[in-house]
Amino acid sequence: MPDTQSTNLTDPVREEALRLAQAALPPGLGAEALLRPLLAGIPLDQLAGTAPEELAAMTTSLFGLAASRQPGQALLRVLPAGRFPHPVLEIVTDDMPFLVDSVLAALTRASRPPRQVLHPVLPVTRRPDGALAAIGVGPICESMMRISFAAADSGGAATEALIAATLADVRTAVTDFTPMLAELRAAQAGLEPDERAFLDWMADENFVLLGHRRLMLDGAGFRAEASLGLLRDAKLPVFDALRDLSAVPDALRAGITSGPNVTVAKANMRSTVHRTQHADVIAVRIMAGSAVVGVRLFLGLFAAAAYNRNPRSIPMLAAKVERILEASGVAIESHDWRALRNILDTWPRDELFQATSAEILVGARRALDLALLPRPALVLRPDPFGRFVSAIVWLPRENFDSSLRGRIGEVIARAHGGRLSAFYIALGDAPLARVHYIIGTDPAKPARMDAGALERLVAEMARSFQDRVADALTQSRGEAAAAATMALWAPAFPPAYRERTTAAEALADLALAEQALATGRPAAAFLRPVGSGAQMLQLRLIHAGGALPLADTLPLFESLDLRAIEETPHHFTLADGRVVALHVFTLEAGT
Repeated sequence: MPDTQSTNLTDPVREEALRLAQAALPPGLGAEALLRPLLAGIPLDQLAGTAPEELAAMTTSLFGLAASRQPGQALLRVLPAGRFPHPVLEIVTDDMPFLVDSVLAALTRASRPPRQVLHPVLPVTRRPDGALAAIGVGPICESMMRISFAAADSGGAATEALIAATLADVRTAVTDFTPMLAELRAAQAGLEPDERAFLDWMADENFVLLGHRRLMLDGAGFRAEASLGLLRDAKLPVFDALRDLSAVPDALRAGITSGPNVTVAKANMRSTVHRTQHADVIAVRIMAGSAVVGVRLFLGLFAAAAYNRNPRSIPMLAAKVERILEASGVAIESHDWRALRNILDTWPRDELFQATSAEILVGARRALDLALLPRPALVLRPDPFGRFVSAIVWLPRENFDSSLRGRIGEVIARAHGGRLSAFYIALGDAPLARVHYIIGTDPAKPARMDAGALERLVAEMARSFQDRVADALTQSRGEAAAAATMALWAPAFPPAYRERTTAAEALADLALAEQALATGRPAAAFLRPVGSGAQMLQLRLIHAGGALPLADTLPLFESLDLRAIEETPHHFTLADGRVVALHVFTLEAGT
């Protein structure tokens, strides 16, 4: 039997906080029915720590906005900070898919990150004039949102305009869903079975339909028809190359008329609905007998589940994976065949959809080689129309972090004269992390650079401090002695030391440390810092067993007519447990 006692329990602290908030409501207003649904989204500790008067004010404010609304109307307003601790966005509209995630994405895109999100969906009753008659019962399902967000420099008008446009886009996409789905069904006519199955798979909640447009061949250009959803707006061209339909580039026209029946690409526009990312476009050729007469463009986003499923379970991709495996020439069911199949199963999904089989095979073969001999690597795939470059980079997992990822992305972007548009990280148990960068580029300014040299630059950037020290040791002591030294010292270098020290400096410090450990006495070296004045010196002093007290060193400097300007300590703990302290003194010599 179910534990009915536990399921009926209500937290007494929450109940008391709600009771106090309800008591603070203005009498006779009728906002009581909204209070509990609205405040249900607040965690108990936040609810208990908010004054009842503020909770009541939150409720009455949203209730006031909801007082009168006609079907199809979206009510919204931005309340500046003052009445409440942070600016607040309030929305009352018909409930529909993608509302909350689209609004939150718009705020984030506008550098107004949400701080608190309350979004009850409630049945309501309204009179013919739109006046609110009841909350909690009724034939109309309304979404009521209260979102507090970080303050921005610009006023609330810009935020209201942004959210109003976002809500309009959501309504347009949702309203036109049925006719867009009908177009998707109609597009299956004349396709191969696998292509029809792919469109069926899209329709089975694997693709969020946001727009549709038919482009029919019309002389040297195209004629737009049946524009639906977000593509109702004729100013949205899907691709920059389609801004002027009377003068479509030859390469694009050839791609439509002579390419595959079904292709997947990225739009130039970012989606304003559901997720803020470049929208996907499914292009389906329209045939009249054996002649191509046009193309259907379906604008949208692949559902998140589509990125997580094995590609061999997705129509069209399954056949593509098999073609790539066959083209690889690897013996079926061999070790390399299974490894290559796993690489393809985990290949960046957008690349599987958009790249050619030959392009994917080049990258997959590189990944197969890296599985045997892990090392930094780079594979580039330029967009055929020059809009972007896809860059897949493999980096040592042990020293991979956000700083390295960001620096490498910016270098690749600058090398292509573009901008870093997006990145996707894949981390597993393998020695290498994989980062997929999307670099936005200008088709009018194609990059001319050496891909091999760029890969070598990336590999150099990916080398860790330990790698550089190990190479320097190998050159000076030989491979065997370097390996033994690094086994002892590799875990000893603290982060601050690695950030400030070159491999050559580390080698000199290591020699001093070995001397101090061998003799039991401090070891030191004077240097002239590069670019410093004639009076400036640097002393690198190493002591085995721990740090030296400043009281023991300062009198020595004074006796030598040296003034200590700065002291930076570093502590090394070797693999065998011994401790060494390095003191880096910046000194000024007397006149």
